[in-house]
Amino acid sequence: PTVPIYYQRRVHGKCRNSLTFSKFQNNTLQARKYIPNLPTMSLLCIRIAGVPEHFNAPFHTAKERGLFAKLGVDLQWTDYSTGTGAMVKALSENKEDLAVLLTEGAIADITNGSNNKIVGTYVTSPLCWGVHCKADSTVQSLPDLRGRVFGISRYGSGSHIMAYVMGQQLGWDPAAGVDVPLKVVTNLDGARSAMEKGEIEAFMWEKFTTKHVCESGEWKRVGEFNTPWPCFVVAGRTDFINEHGGVVRAVMETVYGVCKEIKANQSEWVSFFAEKYKNTHTDAAQWLAGVEWSEATHGVDVCALGVCGKALLELGLVKTQPTVEGVVYILPEETHTHAHAHEHAVQFTKREKRVNVTSECVCVC
Repeated sequence: PTVPIYYQRRVHGKCRNSLTFSKFQNNTLQARKYIPNLPTMSLLCIRIAGVPEHFNAPFHTAKERGLFAKLGVDLQWTDYSTGTGAMVKALSENKEDLAVLLTEGAIADITNGSNNKIVGTYVTSPLCWGVHCKADSTVQSLPDLRGRVFGISRYGSGSHIMAYVMGQQLGWDPAAGVDVPLKVVTNLDGARSAMEKGEIEAFMWEKFTTKHVCESGEWKRVGEFNTPWPCFVVAGRTDFINEHGGVVRAVMETVYGVCKEIKANQSEWVSFFAEKYKNTHTDAAQWLAGVEWSEATHGVDVCALGVCGKALLELGLVKTQPTVEGVVYILPEETHTHAHAHEHAVQFTKREKRVNVTSECVCVC
């Protein structure tokens, strides 16, 4: 079995007191798989960011069960209520190692030159964005929002990108800045404050997360808008993945195992989601029935990547069409790839960490 060559202390942020595996023979990093009796303190600290929403419950459940510790990992989770824009910034500033990001935000960030990469799709179902206005607003439907000020968490965030995508699909010209004027409000609490003051007239956010705000009579939902691609991916800093790709893959496999358990026993999890995320049991059951976590532990749907990239390019949010090679990192220890769509193939060269795509619409998994 593969064994560690040496350990060294890793000093940055909240990982300063943990130990990490620095180098392994044959580039194998799944320490607990091969060395089950390592000391408790010999843990690789992984800092991961995500929004405080129900999609990410499998990460918290896996940590509470001690599943990451069995891999030799000390997973340090940080909630970012400010969303994808803040998380990609944290990755670029080396404040986080991995993040669960909205697909469109991750692709835009990477294509615009960051040192991050997508390592896999996390949630394959689309995100249902609720489109909200103040309860006494004269707005009755989505077309009425043309020219109204949209609150966004920050530029490059999902709330920014999806306001543009929705505007485009409604026949507006978002890039001109007149049909979809924007104001940064940071997060949901900031949006509530800005809406009350009349600084914004619309705000897009995941509909179950904001349902209690509508039910209180503060806001009303004037429409919904589904992303035309899988909603969440896991991305990370390239330098971190280069060094610890095997562990990243093991972490993702562990999380996906919890996801499968939840989907297979939905009725047993309804109360958990209702209580933790301020939903009724009916809403929690509806959300669980609609969400689909990825069944693969790596790879992306390149059809979705192409559709998302094309939309970002048309909206002026990226300067070039995103490519698989530029956006996706192929994790180590992959023994094969499967390609399916229009009967075209994907050839994978693991040594060079490169994907050669013979069709613009294939699925790497």
